[in-house]
Formats: sequence, C-alpha cells, structure tokens
Amino acid sequence: MQKNIIRILTLSAVGGALSVASGCASGRPPSAKNPDFYERSSVEIAPAPGAQPVSNELSAPDPLAPANWQVLEVLTYDQRLQFYGGFPFVLAAVDKQIADLNAKRSRLRRVLGNLIPNPVIKELRAARENFAKAGSKMNAADVHDWDENMDLAGLAWQRTQDAVVKVRGSALN
Repeated sequence: MQKNIIRILTLSAVGGALSVASGCASGRPPSAKNPDFYERSSVEIAPAPGAQPVSNELSAPDPLAPANWQVLEVLTYDQRLQFYGGFPFVLAAVDKQIADLNAKRSRLRRVLGNLIPNPVIKELRAARENFAKAGSKMNAADVHDWDENMDLAGLAWQRTQDAVVKVRGSALN
C-alpha cells in the first residue's frame, strides 16, 4: 500500500512539473497562440539519482491484505484520514471472509445437510455488525476519545476473527 502511495505521489509531482513547464498551470489551455508550448512540452525530466523507475500502471491497494487491520490499529488521531480511507477495505475483508464461509457452508449443506448451527452464524454476523458500528463510531471520535474508540474497534475486530474461527471449526473443516 505504501508502494502505491509513493507511485501516486511521484506521478502527481511529475504531472505537476509538466503542467507548470508547459504553461497549463496558468489556467490558459495550450494553443497555437503559444508557439513555445510544443517545444517546452517535449522536455524530458531526468530521474532523481537513485530513483527507481515508476510504471504508468496504478494498481488499487489489496483490500484483503491480512495486515490491513494491523496497519490501521496503530494510527493516531492525526492520521485519522488514513484510518477513514482504510477501514472500508478491512470491513470488505471481513465481508469476504463471511461470503467465503457462506459459500462453503452452502456447498456442504447440499451434500450433508445443515451442519453448522445457526447460533454460530448469527454470532459471526453480530460480530461483523459490531465491527462496522465501531468503525463508524471512529468518525465521531475526537482527540480525547480516539484511543478508547480505537481499542473498542480492535476488540470488535478480534471478535469477528474469533467468530470466523468458530464457524470454520464448527463443521467446515
């Protein structure tokens, strides 16, 4: 994820430099009235010493990376925008875990009948809802209660993972 952020920032800096060099930053579109435009726009910018080449292909961060919550849980109040940006990906990872378990459960149900008791599945769904609520509660957190809300979100995350393990252990394996 950090690698993608560096790519985006590098491409933004290069794009900004090119637009300034070409006169686009002044708000005037390039035109035939500005004969220097085509000469200036063909200038190549030398890479910084020791810089690695950057590809033009931008890839989205992996929303299901296992370390996503571990990255989010150490963020401070000053880094809350990173938390707000990353939390939906962590929630999507939990939803993917639940979807995978439901798919496996449905295949087993067709073959062997209802093996997983409903209370286990209900506990997993409740844990997911609790985690989602804890994440939305972080939106209202201020500097004074950020750490407390982060601890509650961490407990909710752990509860979801415990519930996933419980469902897997009940009859799926």
